[in-house]
Amino acid sequence: MRYILIDLSSDNYLQQPNLFGGYEGEHNETILQVKLPKRMIDIECSGYRFDFQTSEDNKISSPLIPVSELNNDILSFHLTQQLTISGKLLFNVVAILSDENTVSLISKTNTVVLHIENAADGNIQLLDPNGYKDELQKMVDERIAEINPAKVDQTYIPDSEKAQSGKAVTEAIAIEQKRANNTFANALKGNASGTTITIDDVSPVTHKMSVKISSNTVTDLAAVKVSRCGKNIVPTVDSGIYYSGSAAQGKPYIPTSPTVLTSTQNINLSSAGKRGVYAVIKLIEGETYTLSFKNLVNNCATPAFKYCVGFRTNESDLFGQSQIDNAVVSNSNPTSFTFTVPSGSPYCLVGGYNYPNVAGDTISFEAMQIEVGSVATDFQNYISTTYIPNADGTVEGVTSLYPTTTLSTDTDGVIINCEYNRDINKAFAELTQAIISLGGNV
Repeated sequence: MRYILIDLSSDNYLQQPNLFGGYEGEHNETILQVKLPKRMIDIECSGYRFDFQTSEDNKISSPLIPVSELNNDILSFHLTQQLTISGKLLFNVVAILSDENTVSLISKTNTVVLHIENAADGNIQLLDPNGYKDELQKMVDERIAEINPAKVDQTYIPDSEKAQSGKAVTEAIAIEQKRANNTFANALKGNASGTTITIDDVSPVTHKMSVKISSNTVTDLAAVKVSRCGKNIVPTVDSGIYYSGSAAQGKPYIPTSPTVLTSTQNINLSSAGKRGVYAVIKLIEGETYTLSFKNLVNNCATPAFKYCVGFRTNESDLFGQSQIDNAVVSNSNPTSFTFTVPSGSPYCLVGGYNYPNVAGDTISFEAMQIEVGSVATDFQNYISTTYIPNADGTVEGVTSLYPTTTLSTDTDGVIINCEYNRDINKAFAELTQAIISLGGNV
């Protein structure tokens, strides 16, 4: 792995001549590290973005990088194959401020020029997305041809055991070849559909996705809000959805006028009516989610902190001294908790509590994470943008988030359809696995 550190902490940056940036065709072999100026560190922003221009005049932007990813004022990014084209590679770093409706560029660094050298064995042509399928088709055909069904003896009479075995092998190879063809056919383009969709094989290069919603029950599609976020779909603590609450024998509740949390550090679980901390969020009925906390610290005298989720038909029903009978509760001190939202109860009280508790009981955590699926993965900061569809359901301007993009709506009965660019490395991995499963070598 190669590291290139560029100090842009001063606005009087002096461009170094022939600053080496790697070799043509490399993928993730170079980590670009940029030390940002103080004016961009102190500014209030949603995150940072690398903007590149290749020698072929392709303009490519990185995903939005959260402020929390700064390490000693240094921002890092891997140079992907799409960027390592022989010649000059220009880039700068921009600070982005975004809300539900707008994305604004509020500050940027000086422009830096890197030089991408020719590969040692000559020029390596970057695979063109439009010709990529042909390259993969050729690879599949060559590998499939190496698998020789004739090695199976099929010369026996039709009803013999060996003949039937040979026929089964031949049919299995035909099925696997069809599956391999399907794999390469979607090597660059992927499709996903559902009420909520989580895309975990999206390209690391930020790109516009083709998104359209449809419904058999909703007539005014322009009134639907489409949200795009990463894998973490629960907002941060400053969003006003986190509360101190209580619990009785595994039945959580929060008072009619609850305490809105402005911090998740040293939350007192011992005062009256405060035995837990919860977030209020609307989820998709029938969908499975996994809840986890980032850096949860349990300072309870009886350390039996439990995750719990309560479900209601309406958001207002989550508030008040009415225990939620259909709540689901984890075992003591888990690392995560998986639950499925029941039909008719999409409004959820999601969090954890300690019961019974004593004076001095507190908990602390950095953030909460809710993600689609039954497996807890590494924490990712909450990043969200809201889009308003056109009357025909098309949603314009939706860009990808790497490594995971989640799309959802605020309206029941709406289906999201999305076409996106896939991660080339994952596409190759699938193709390789398909070839190996056929008995070929790669």
